[in-house]
Amino acid sequence: KYVFSLDFRGDKLLTAIPTVSLNDILKYRKNINEIILLDLSLVGKLSGPNLHLTEKIIKLFKLPVIVGCGIRGYDDIVRVKNAGASGVLISSAFHLGKISTKVVI
Repeated sequence: KYVFSLDFRGDKLLTAIPTVSLNDILKYRKNINEIILLDLSLVGKLSGPNLHLTEKIIKLFKLPVIVGCGIRGYDDIVRVKNAGASGVLISSAFHLGKISTKVVI
């Protein structure tokens, strides 16, 4: 089984093969344990996560989803978790001192 990273720019799936769609990836769902969902248009911007995309992927795949990109602080972590995510990937908010490990651990 695998952890599969789905990379988007906004709502556009990024793949090396332009004809690959979410439905194509969904065919391999049984081999995927968990998904990491990244909206790369939000990297480092601290502008908030893409909750619409998060909810869409959780509903479509029915698998645990870790969401990254755009997290500004604790409130965003709560929003992502309330949207159904199994976890949150925090990077820029931590490195820039917007959130500490004391808050999330």
